[in-house]
Amino acid sequence: MSTTHWATEEFDLFQKLSEAVVCGGAITTPQNVAAQTERLIAVAFYHPRPVYMAFPAGLTNPPAVSTASPIPAPVSNKERLEAAVQAIIEALDGEESEVVLPGVMTARAGLTRPGRARGRNHPGL
Repeated sequence: MSTTHWATEEFDLFQKLSEAVVCGGAITTPQNVAAQTERLIAVAFYHPRPVYMAFPAGLTNPPAVSTASPIPAPVSNKERLEAAVQAIIEALDGEESEVVLPGVMTARAGLTRPGRARGRNHPGL
């Protein structure tokens, strides 16, 4: 079975349109669907944003012909993280105003839960 019979001149139009808001995307085939699914799940967990996944109409019924394992989440280097936090605290020490980290990064850092946000006098940031 051909994997391109569904394609037209603009088969990737929706993928192109979504690029501004998604953190990853894939057009699947029976050969790559397992690996692409695992990759997009990992990317979506790392960057809390949507992903784009297309299933071409001519390839929706054939079974997947590959397998894939979950991709482990990245792990921070504890020493480097502590050094970065200390550098930020030192840079802010004595300043009259502080930094506010808005949006997705605030949620990713766990600062949206009650009692989690800390000031510069608390090295746990």
